[in-house]
Amino acid sequence: RDETNARNRTAWMTAPRGPSGPPSPAPALAALLLLAPHTASQASSPQHAPAPCEGPSCANLPVLPARGHRPEWDAYLEAVYGAGSVRYPYDCGRLRWLYTCVDPPDVQLLRFARKFIRQKRTTCTRLPRRAPLTALTPQPINLFGGLPPVGRAWIPGPESDGLRALGLFGTFVGRTAGTGRGAPPGSWVEVMRIKSVPEAVAFKTTWYFGAPGSGIWLNVGRTLVTGNAEGWANQRRLIATARAQGYDTLQLPDSWNSTVDEIVDLRKAPNQGSKGWTCGANLRRGWAHEAPCACTDALPVLNCAGAGEEGARHA
Repeated sequence: RDETNARNRTAWMTAPRGPSGPPSPAPALAALLLLAPHTASQASSPQHAPAPCEGPSCANLPVLPARGHRPEWDAYLEAVYGAGSVRYPYDCGRLRWLYTCVDPPDVQLLRFARKFIRQKRTTCTRLPRRAPLTALTPQPINLFGGLPPVGRAWIPGPESDGLRALGLFGTFVGRTAGTGRGAPPGSWVEVMRIKSVPEAVAFKTTWYFGAPGSGIWLNVGRTLVTGNAEGWANQRRLIATARAQGYDTLQLPDSWNSTVDEIVDLRKAPNQGSKGWTCGANLRRGWAHEAPCACTDALPVLNCAGAGEEGARHA
């Protein structure tokens, strides 16, 4: 993240809204539905069918009434969430992150990502299989210009730093604007991130994007829901204040023109250092965060492919 991006991106973001106290049942439920769509209470009945759309960026994610209806999607979801974990019926329109990694990677995107990950090569071999979407071409989006259309796969422009670099490994899917409330204290949310050396040096924290569909979950713990602060200096002061007050995470809902939610984990990562890291602490995996996640910093993208997990999620 550089100072120019920090100034631009906060033009639309609100001032801090204060600590998130115990929410009332309705807001708590709304936040959970937004950020954690695979809880047991939701898995049994689809919420919506994606509206039809046309063009190469349209994901057209299916509704699965039962296992076997679309075997290729059964296999994909099990690669992400674990064998036998998927609960039907399931509306794939809930997915806001799709794994679309290819070997070899896009040369221009890899060149862009190198300034963050500081690696010359990347690989897909220890990540979940590619989503079964033929001829999908994510739509380039200037995140300062508007919300990506709902249901369309999108990749950010170069103004979006690490968010664009994630395009090496997957694509986000357009959503409706969020509630701005964030997730309740102690809840689990699906997340995604990419290693960023500049971010590590500047903030010494682990930044995530909310990513329903990643299969990797973070517990927000004691959390402060806030808008962003303009400029690195103010962001560092906000982080220092939150740490001093005993918060585990900061939540920045509806970042990047409401395209994603950001979560800043203030807890120390296992291999935190000035050369950057991939893996934060307090991660789990599965349909409803039922399994431990062995993340490895050998990959520049968030994963559960560490010791004992190799090959378990990729086929």
